[in-house]
Amino acid sequence: MKVVLIRPPLIRPAHHLTALETFPPLHLAYLNASLGQYGHQSKIIDGQSSHQVTHIEDDVRVIVGYTAQEILDRVPADVEVIGVNCMYTYTWFYDSHIIRLVKKQFPHVPIIIGGEHASACADELLAQTPEVSAVVVGEGEYVIPELAQRLGKGLPVDDLPGVTYRDAQGKPTRAGKKRIMQLDDVPFPSWEGVPLDFYFQKGAGITQKEKRSIPMIATRGCPHTCSFCTVSSMWNSRWTPRSPENVILEMKNYYFQFQVTHFDFLDLTLVTKKSWVQKFCTLLEKENLPITWALPIGTRTEALDGPLLAHMTRTGLTHIMYSAESASEDTLQAIQKKLNVDHLTMILKESVKCGLVVKLVFVNGFPGQKWKDVLWNWAYIVQGAWIGIHDVVSLGFVPYPGSTLYDELKAEGRLDKRFEYILLNNDLKGMRSWTKSISDQSLRRISFISMSMFYAVQFLFRPQRFLKICYRFLRGAPPYNNFELIFFNMIKRRLEGVQTTAQPEPLPRVEQRLS
Repeated sequence: MKVVLIRPPLIRPAHHLTALETFPPLHLAYLNASLGQYGHQSKIIDGQSSHQVTHIEDDVRVIVGYTAQEILDRVPADVEVIGVNCMYTYTWFYDSHIIRLVKKQFPHVPIIIGGEHASACADELLAQTPEVSAVVVGEGEYVIPELAQRLGKGLPVDDLPGVTYRDAQGKPTRAGKKRIMQLDDVPFPSWEGVPLDFYFQKGAGITQKEKRSIPMIATRGCPHTCSFCTVSSMWNSRWTPRSPENVILEMKNYYFQFQVTHFDFLDLTLVTKKSWVQKFCTLLEKENLPITWALPIGTRTEALDGPLLAHMTRTGLTHIMYSAESASEDTLQAIQKKLNVDHLTMILKESVKCGLVVKLVFVNGFPGQKWKDVLWNWAYIVQGAWIGIHDVVSLGFVPYPGSTLYDELKAEGRLDKRFEYILLNNDLKGMRSWTKSISDQSLRRISFISMSMFYAVQFLFRPQRFLKICYRFLRGAPPYNNFELIFFNMIKRRLEGVQTTAQPEPLPRVEQRLS
């Protein structure tokens, strides 16, 4: 079958706390490889591989990349099956717009959707989006090749695990879900058709802008059950690793084939099993490759200690992000996050001691949160600045579908009727508080004050860091951490102006409602 895989453009808030950027589509590269393994002809249309910025008429969000029409223009006329990646709830309004345009142009071509948002809301999306033929829930490498074959030939799909389809009465029905347990058997991502040079030249690495970077995953899933997280709907809360040998082989392939020298691991919880990380580092050290790597996704600290962090650093680890969410024991208990704050403090000290660039994430606005919990966060932020971590991000809680808190708020009747209210958690102007103790406006101020306070204290104790940032900017070096990213972009926008398309993108009408 001739299959087209579409990655929608990046949608970001017009006003946001962190400088959201894009990187190569790892998820579609995996599917591209699996489709090729089963004899399909696949083509990736990467809607984010463009510098173009288009304002949407609501003046709240902007499109970074190709517009829906530009994506449609790139779909070949002989396509037989189309897959659309629907990762985020806050972009569904535009993902569904693309789907409708595609279906109008290719009325007889089946459309498959997948990704975290699709997995969490499969029944609702299928019931309310007639243009979609089926939804892949969870991992798709072994599902989509067979699903594409059957849909393309008009065959039934009712016995395919991981697929939500319409039964004879038109009711969404799911044929179970199955995790991939032998990840070493999954073919390495195929980047054929992905303009990697665009990302390399742009400096689109998540943590290293000066190097040729590529995203990777070594493990899938997460064994923890935090109530704000969507992991369970996508991964069933089971952590599964690849073998360290398999991961390093992929890294070597990228080093020799694409001259990649930095790897951003997008694992939910790579550091879950200490022995796995130790073996990975030991083998990587033996390879003696001139590469670096980073953990830019919220890393857990339970399996970390000083010697392990030192070993990871020796093998090239440069950046690490820790998601504390809160320093308040009351909040941590309420969101079911099992975090030992004292152990986190020790790990922050050890990470700084190793020379790592350390980022810490807090979230405010959880249901039931009080001002005293915010004060605990602020006290810990000051402590983090004293310790010497490099970045703090203070986000607003967003109830994403697939999480326990989302289900609880929905049962209480506190959710709006449409998906549009679910914005990014770094959308400063769009932040919404879910606790009666803190207003929306106060939540926005908390986020701004948290980050401002951290950087003020950090530069007070370590003025050399600010001088280094100014020096890097003046010599035209790319940003090295989150503060530099925000600072550099802010200065450049003022000096150069924002390059956007002349005509704003009309806001698509979204009919999908929450049941």
